[in-house]
Amino acid sequence: MDWIFQIILYAILIAVGLLVFLKISGGKSKKKGNSVLLYGPSESGKTAMYCALKKGKFCKTLSSLKEMSSIVELNSPDDKQKEEAKKVKIIDYPGHGELKNILFDERIKEVGCIVFVIDSIKFRNEKSDIALLLYELLTNPTVFNNEIPILISCNKSEVYTAVLPEKIKTELLDELNLIRDVNANEIQIEQAGNNGDEEKILLGIEGEKFKFEELPLQIQFTKCSVKTLKLDPVVEFILENIKGQ
Repeated sequence: MDWIFQIILYAILIAVGLLVFLKISGGKSKKKGNSVLLYGPSESGKTAMYCALKKGKFCKTLSSLKEMSSIVELNSPDDKQKEEAKKVKIIDYPGHGELKNILFDERIKEVGCIVFVIDSIKFRNEKSDIALLLYELLTNPTVFNNEIPILISCNKSEVYTAVLPEKIKTELLDELNLIRDVNANEIQIEQAGNNGDEEKILLGIEGEKFKFEELPLQIQFTKCSVKTLKLDPVVEFILENIKGQ
């Protein structure tokens, strides 16, 4: 009977070792950074938001042509006594196309969450460009595989002509599906020719309309106003997703 027990024990040990090996070798590690990225199209209010989070006041700014970063102390909106401040690194990254490669190759590795800022007044005039910028972000392998959460922050909500976040979500989804269809064809052509080793991400399920719920990462939409300092949803999102310095 002892030899039967030994065989069973060895079998169990081999099975456990195999499971551990498969997990280590086959699993994708999610090594998110610990910084906040403010990103989005030019003139959406990113730099003004950066200043508001840093200084606690509205600052008149010009469209930024260079990256800025600071360690900022943030308090939960519920912390009325401001006794539990968390220090977080905030990166304000320009929306200019020529700088995107640097962002995706280097800075994105530092990022633990992304605040994607859009101008909700000019949204309908710019939604195709906004959707393309968001698509590039969602299909970035680091963002996708590390499941970096994104908050779509619909700025300038204090203006009565601002488009509501619910409408922006619906219209952005339509635009993303148009872009996805074009990119799906390009991916199929590249795969057929085995061109390049770069990982290509296809959003959603092939042959079906893409939905935000199919993403492995968390994506939220909220209205905000940098000018009137109504940034509670932004601060809460950051504090939920960043450990602090």
